[in-house]
Amino acid sequence: MSLTSTIPDPQTWTIRLKHHKTTLLLHVNPLQTLATLQKELLAVLSERSPSSFNGHTLPSTPQDIILAKPFDPLDLSQGWDPLEPSDELEDPFNIDEEAPKPRSKKTIESENLKAYGIKDNAVLAFRFREEKGGEWDVVQAVNIDEYGVENEADMGVPREYKG
Repeated sequence: MSLTSTIPDPQTWTIRLKHHKTTLLLHVNPLQTLATLQKELLAVLSERSPSSFNGHTLPSTPQDIILAKPFDPLDLSQGWDPLEPSDELEDPFNIDEEAPKPRSKKTIESENLKAYGIKDNAVLAFRFREEKGGEWDVVQAVNIDEYGVENEADMGVPREYKG
């Protein structure tokens, strides 16, 4: 499978996709669809290891990859909110003045990452539909500095100072 990824430019975002202890970085266009992100992720996983990933069989279709964003980007232990086309989406341009209309299949396919509230340097979790239990297997990296202070890493957003 040939990898067709976004070539980085000033408007390109970096998305961190996590599964267990593995983090994959993808450069994405903010206006690309969730389906395109799933397709690119499957292509990367297939190039890395054609048959399995972290002990799981790779799915045959991108739709079998489930993505989720954290409830709290500063505290990944709070859990994950699955990103499905049936989710209510944010209005990225704040122009929604009337009641939401039923969405057609064409509308769902045209929804972009911004509409899901995803931002540059976002952390997303992924899993495969065949994984048992429905839990998000994400292990947050912890570094201990020279003073013995534990620092979580790879969250994509700086921690706020609370003094």
